[in-house]
Amino acid sequence: MTFFILDYVSIRTMLLIYTGVILLAATFAVFNTSYALLPVILGVIGLLSGIAICIAGTIISRIWKHKHQQVAMLSQDVAFNIGGVIFPFTAAYILATGMAWGFSYVVAALALLVVLYLVVISSFEFESKPPHGEEEKVKTELNSSVVLAGIFLFLVVVSKYIIVVWLPNYAETYLDATTLQSGELIAQVFAVALVGSIIGTILIAKVNLTLFVATAVLTQV
Repeated sequence: MTFFILDYVSIRTMLLIYTGVILLAATFAVFNTSYALLPVILGVIGLLSGIAICIAGTIISRIWKHKHQQVAMLSQDVAFNIGGVIFPFTAAYILATGMAWGFSYVVAALALLVVLYLVVISSFEFESKPPHGEEEKVKTELNSSVVLAGIFLFLVVVSKYIIVVWLPNYAETYLDATTLQSGELIAQVFAVALVGSIIGTILIAKVNLTLFVATAVLTQV
């Protein structure tokens, strides 16, 4: 959806909509007592979060180029894994204390207030169009490298979320783990992924991209 949205709505406006609606959805999540409304709340949060990730990638691609862009993209994954360390543990702690699960979204909403502040004070100069006749002509194509990168990202996301969905239930059912302990397990998974992201960010700034990808694939095999 992001490809079509950004043709008609500016990045600043879209980010303001994103933060506003997510904050509203988080509020509903805290006070909601209806199962029928729950899928709607989670659907809105998931949809807008997916759009926001794409917008983040768009911002990075417009501000940085070449090696700096590669490092910035990998740094985005570092930030994702930091969230994966913080929020599962926080959510598990909230549940362990007997609070409603929706309060875990309050923590995320507080982080969104920082995003909202940055959106308001930022200039978004990269959105301004060049003078008439000076538009940069860029040829785009769906080549094998793009397809391969997409497959890699798909597999990374699938592998992470299989663990997120399966591990807490397994730990509590078969290993007699508490809710807090199962949350800590998820946080540990993302902590290791965070270390990998940091190492990858450093390596990609120093080594050839093709060599890096080939080494990563061979290591997994």
